[in-house]
Amino acid sequence: MGRQLKLNLFIYPGGHHEPAWRHPKSQTDRLLDIGFYQELAQRAEAAKLDAVFYADGPALESNVQYATRFRIEPFTWLSAVAVATERIGLIGTASTTYLEPYNAARLFASLDHLSKGRAGWNIVTTGAERAAQNFGLDEHPPHAERYSRADEFVRVVGKLWDSWEDGAVVADAGSGLFADPSLIHKIGHEGKYLRVAGPLNTPRSPQGRPVFVQAGSSADGKAFAAEHAEAVFTAHQSLASAQVFYSDIKEQAAAFGRDPGQLLVLPGISPYLGSTEAEARALNQEFDELTQPEYGLGILRKLLGIDLDGVPLDGQFPPDLLAAAGNAGSRSQLVLDIIRRKTSRSARCCTGSPAPAGIMYSPEPPCRWRTRSSAGSGAAPRTDSTSCRRGCPGALRRSLMRWFPSSRPADCSAPSTRAGLCGSTSASTGPTASMRRRQTGSGLRCIDFPDTAPCEYKRLHAGSP
Repeated sequence: MGRQLKLNLFIYPGGHHEPAWRHPKSQTDRLLDIGFYQELAQRAEAAKLDAVFYADGPALESNVQYATRFRIEPFTWLSAVAVATERIGLIGTASTTYLEPYNAARLFASLDHLSKGRAGWNIVTTGAERAAQNFGLDEHPPHAERYSRADEFVRVVGKLWDSWEDGAVVADAGSGLFADPSLIHKIGHEGKYLRVAGPLNTPRSPQGRPVFVQAGSSADGKAFAAEHAEAVFTAHQSLASAQVFYSDIKEQAAAFGRDPGQLLVLPGISPYLGSTEAEARALNQEFDELTQPEYGLGILRKLLGIDLDGVPLDGQFPPDLLAAAGNAGSRSQLVLDIIRRKTSRSARCCTGSPAPAGIMYSPEPPCRWRTRSSAGSGAAPRTDSTSCRRGCPGALRRSLMRWFPSSRPADCSAPSTRAGLCGSTSASTGPTASMRRRQTGSGLRCIDFPDTAPCEYKRLHAGSP
């Protein structure tokens, strides 16, 4: 069987393009309507996408004046989405800096139970310095320290999930034995950053643990992903930089003793969809014309320390400002790449949305795209305020197939035993393999779904620790 693309819907309130909420056909009145997000997930599931993803952060964005940059607590939201869907994966963001391992373990175990084994964890260390004051800290921990804590954090939550062995829940009404205490263990962890006694007070979940996802392009972030993650979110503005990232993360995974093929790289795109290329480009232009330069200037100040106050926006971008720019974060690296490619153009070109964009169209007249909602997306049949009529996801698939001929989208005639996002086919998955897996008799595998729903995401783990 050939390689397959893994498609995920990155849902961002108001859209990734910052003025999407201003588009006349955006439904800003539904941004806090859970029914809206349930509908997005249902459309993604019907189109055979693998997962929906919710970003999160523990502080209010400073640019909320210009864009819908508020945050919705992902576990509550994903729980509501879970009951409205059946198979699509549910990836939520949780910070290892501003959350305790015990709470995180309970939240993900509960989501995994509620969704019957569809939970995924986007592991972040939180880059927003202002978050510290929301948690009683005087200052935000340094970048390297946050990743050091994250490494210990992931290992601790793994121990907590493993504190209930398979078979611990007996539920024998006749004997009166509900749980076997000999199969429930304290973890007694005492490390550099964390002290946790355990055991977890939530029984072992269907997956054993959620799918691990991570996004980070810094040296620390890539090393962390290479050791722990099963999928890596990334964004690049050129094929060359994407290829360098891909090779680097795969080589690092191999250095940790992992099979590089089991670490998926998921680049983000914001596609503009239309029946023709001209229609798609016109939609892109509609959004760009709604951009407020003040938003982009704020992004440059926050991420890079670059201040363009007093610089004519229609003049050339001052190359000397790049020398003073610097930040280890992945988003900062992306913005720097954009600026370096555009330094010969006006400064105004660097004040728009940093999301990688793509123009996609279908030459088939029946597949007409229309602006409907204000939800953002990554690689999915939606972008910013654009959605498709029923059946139109084929346009996205045809476009992707033109770009990636060696891959093919899922189709209902394919075998139903292939892996979903987890991509795991053996127990050789690095240090995270020390976590106990579900006993199913033969290695790591995904749950088998009927051929009518081949894009499975849920999984069962097997094998001894």
